[in-house]
Amino acid sequence: MKFADGRLALFYLFLACLAFAATPARPAENPLGAYAGKFSGKGTIRRHPGEPKETVRCRISATLSAEGNTLKQNGTCVVPGSKVAIDSELTYNPSNGRVKGRWTDVANGTAAGVSGKGDSKSVKLTISGKDLQTGESRTLWMTLQPTKNGYLLITRSPKPSAGGRFVSGEIRFTK
Repeated sequence: MKFADGRLALFYLFLACLAFAATPARPAENPLGAYAGKFSGKGTIRRHPGEPKETVRCRISATLSAEGNTLKQNGTCVVPGSKVAIDSELTYNPSNGRVKGRWTDVANGTAAGVSGKGDSKSVKLTISGKDLQTGESRTLWMTLQPTKNGYLLITRSPKPSAGGRFVSGEIRFTK
């Protein structure tokens, strides 16, 4: 079963991918420097619990500002039959370790915000935006874990009517 509108799932999953690039690699070092460059990722996504997983592939390019606190990114994620292009800017606050940012779905101008905090072992972020199908507010949670040559991204979405959360995406990124 394919997504009725794969753009929404791709949009939120891509937001999650981009959010990791703004998390601290190590508290004492520049948190964004390690995530400047080009990444490719492969994994799975699904919009609702019980739906089959679909393969997703992503490419992200990121440039670090001269002061090292802002990361500008662009890229795409694709599932069969749907593609999302994203433009983003993420800012790290070294005084409190917090990350804030915004992303825009280039095709339709839909924006979402990200906020959170992390360390060298993992990062937990919240992404808030509008559902592309309904226009209602939507939240996505994620846990990110650095790996030897990239990072693992796991997204969680709210379970409809049942409460709680389910794993809606998992992508492994490499440089």
